[in-house]
This record gives sequence, C-alpha cells and structure tokens, in this order.
Amino acid sequence: ASEPDGGQYPLDYDWGRGSSTVSPGGGWGGAWAGRYSFAGGNYTFRALTEDAVRLYLDSSLLLDRWSDGNVKTQIENTFIGLGPGEHTIEVQYFNSVGDASLRVWWTREVSGGFIPE
Repeated sequence: ASEPDGGQYPLDYDWGRGSSTVSPGGGWGGAWAGRYSFAGGNYTFRALTEDAVRLYLDSSLLLDRWSDGNVKTQIENTFIGLGPGEHTIEVQYFNSVGDASLRVWWTREVSGGFIPE
C-alpha cells in the first residue's frame, strides 16, 4: 500500500491559496520534528507537496525536493535496515506562492509488499 491504513498521516496539511496567516499569498515555511516508534525493517518514506520539502531521519537527509513548483509532486525514498525503536523525523517545508499543501508518511516493507505504520 502506498498510503497509511485509515488515512492517518503523521503530517497532513492543505492550507489552500493565500493560506498562511504568517504570510498570506505565499513566501513562508515551517518545520516539524517528532520521535516515532518503528519496528525494524525496510521503510519507504513519502512526501506529497507543492513547493519545497526535506525529510530527515535521525539527522540524515532522506527526501530532498527543495524547489519552487506549483504542481503537487510525490517523492519517495526507501531506507533499508532501519533498526527497531524510536527515531527522529524532521520535516522542513517552504511555500513560494499559490496553493500550499504537505503530506508526509511512511510504510514498512513486508514479504509481498509494504504495510502502513
């Protein structure tokens, strides 16, 4: 599956057009960080966004789409052999102009495919 079970995403924002109270019309960014518990294994991390996003796993850059764009784009990268336990996920986001949205999630590989975490 390429989406988490039940549609629960660790980050899921759709601010729309002229969306931020900080900077209506664009030119703003944000950062999020959290600790998440993982079973050991291979994980695919994904982001669906307009404009720029970076995702770090335990301070290692895993997803990097730091460019201006007005089209929703999904990027993904698989991390092989993630150890079990808590890991830190950090996400950086930037919106230039227009619509703003950000969705981040990951799935764990199992025999025959991936399962949502």
